[in-house]
Amino acid sequence: MLGIDMAKVWQSDDVLLDLIRDREILHHMLADLAGDSVADANESATGKVKCTIIRDCLT
Repeated sequence: MLGIDMAKVWQSDDVLLDLIRDREILHHMLADLAGDSVADANESATGKVKCTIIRDCLT
């Protein structure tokens, strides 16, 4: 539509991840970004660990 490659101009930050407190939402985000096997392996991990993995996937 606009012809902008957002991957070239967007930088991830912690604002969104800091606002998400629901473990189920973090699990689904992790599954979307890292795959179901990673999300399932980290099912009992803390939110902080899940956010770290999500952050690593985005950078």
